[in-house]
Amino acid sequence: MHLVLRLIATVKMESVFKTLLIDLNDPNVAEDLESGNIGTPGRLAKMWCGADTHDDRELMGGRFHEPIRLAKFPNENPTDIPIIKEVDLTAVCSHHLAPFSTKFSEKARVIIAYIPKDFVLGISKLQRVVRFVAQRGWLQEDLTKAIYNEISKVAETEDVYVRLENIKHSCEFLRGALTDSDGFTTEYYGGKFKQKHYLDMVR
Repeated sequence: MHLVLRLIATVKMESVFKTLLIDLNDPNVAEDLESGNIGTPGRLAKMWCGADTHDDRELMGGRFHEPIRLAKFPNENPTDIPIIKEVDLTAVCSHHLAPFSTKFSEKARVIIAYIPKDFVLGISKLQRVVRFVAQRGWLQEDLTKAIYNEISKVAETEDVYVRLENIKHSCEFLRGALTDSDGFTTEYYGGKFKQKHYLDMVR
C-alpha cells in the first residue's frame, strides 16, 4: 500500500513539474532506475512519506509510522524534582513544506521536562518521542502542544513542560521576509508546571 502511494505521488509530481516547466530530462531531475536514481519527483515523494513504514529518516514519514514503543521503568524514588532534557527538533512547516529546526541556529533548543509519577522514561526516549511527533507538517504552536500530549501519554503524567526556543523557520529566513532575526519561541505545559515554583525550575 505504501509503495503504491509513493508511485502514484511520483507520477502526479511529474505532472506538477511539467506544469511548472521544470525539465524532467535534466539529468539531475530525471529518473534512471537502471542506475538506482528515482528522480526528483520520486525523491520528493519519498521525503514526504518515507521509503516505507519503518523509515524514520524522512521529513514527513512519521505520518505513516506505528507509534513508537518506549521502555518505562518503575519510579522507585518519587520526588517533585523535574527531569529536564534538551533535545533536537526538525519538522516541516505545513504552510510551505519547508523545514524548521534547532539545527539552523546555535540559539535554538527544545527543552522537555516532566515530573515522573509511577514511571520514568529512558533518557533517550524523550528525543525519540519528539522526533516521531515532529515528522509531519506542523505549525510550531500546534507541534509544541502535540509533543506535550505525547509525552504526557507515554510518561502517564500531566506534569510536563515543553519549550521550543528560538526555532528558525526556513520559510522565513530563506524566502518571504528573508529575516536574520532570532527564531520563534513557543511553550506548553500542564499539571504542576502551572505553578510558578515549578515553572521557574525549567525556564
